[in-house]
Amino acid sequence: MAGGIGENGNFQNVHATSLLVADRGVLITGASGAGKSALAFALIAMQRSAGRFAALVSDDRTVLRAANGRLLASPPETLAGGIEIRGAGLFAMAHEKTAIIHLLVDLAPPEEAVRYPDGAQRALCGIKLPLLVLPAQQSESLAAGRAVEAALFMPPWPFG
Repeated sequence: MAGGIGENGNFQNVHATSLLVADRGVLITGASGAGKSALAFALIAMQRSAGRFAALVSDDRTVLRAANGRLLASPPETLAGGIEIRGAGLFAMAHEKTAIIHLLVDLAPPEEAVRYPDGAQRALCGIKLPLLVLPAQQSESLAAGRAVEAALFMPPWPFG
């Protein structure tokens, strides 16, 4: 995973951004400057403009832990409610305290992005998650937001 993982006891503090899209948790990983915050902000704006619930959980760092076969994400106390808007600074944003993660999105160099993920998964804290690899620095695009929405809410095509 880009950005690295630090372990401490039975939780992991990772370089990642997490959010809720409706009732589904999304964990976004990638190198610094890949667009994690921008994708989270864009997804929240897209969902809210469509009248659906979406909220930030954490930006830049996320505390992960496994519980009852699920991966839980929460913000480190010192970063709770903050989000970076690149070029503008750090801002306060309403946030949720915890999310059950349903999807891992990795913002990777464009040549590593996968057009058809074909059931890719990655394990964090011993929990396997569906993995979507999208091109970094293109995370604010409508296409990136639609890819995350599709991975969360649409059934895969049965003939592919």
